Amino acid sequence: MYKIVDLNIDINELSTYLKEVIIPNNEFIGQLDDWSVLLIQSFDGSCNSHCTIPIWKNKDNMITDKFLHSRSIINQIISTKLNVGLIKKTMDKVIEAGFTPVNARISKLLANGIVPWHTDRKHESNDKFSPLKGHIPIITNDKCIFEYQNGGSYHFPADGNMYILGPDKTHRIINNSTEDRYHLFFDLF
Repeated sequence: MYKIVDLNIDINELSTYLKEVIIPNNEFIGQLDDWSVLLIQSFDGSCNSHCTIPIWKNKDNMITDKFLHSRSIINQIISTKLNVGLIKKTMDKVIEAGFTPVNARISKLLANGIVPWHTDRKHESNDKFSPLKGHIPIITNDKCIFEYQNGGSYHFPADGNMYILGPDKTHRIINNSTEDRYHLFFDLF
């Protein structure tokens, strides 16, 4: 239920950059209790505003968001001050691999944290398709799991690859470790 794209990213260099430059100088935005983000792209150019896709719970207490992308909205998304250095170099590799990353952010899942069961939004465009999610694990370990509700449990290692997921199935993310987990992730068009 996922595909691997070898981007040949130097994950040790990217991890060090995250630890020494990004984390100490930026405040992550809390989206859920255990999960927060820094924006690499937003509608207003801010890396720590709430100008990303809104998230809320539906009547079944499932996390959802009903934001519908159109081509005109995709064209309004701009880079933040964090899309420089090794982050930009990484984003450029995604583009060179033939993808258009949209709504890019760095996610932080706290140690022993969980992102509850949810189904990501459907996107609408002139082509009537739903995007995939690209994940580039930066800091993780084998106790960090991506799990589909209908079966399938996966660990995505920080190995310089991009993992492409179909987020339209109900899933959750679990961090059963004592370390925070960091991924660079985005919608792929």
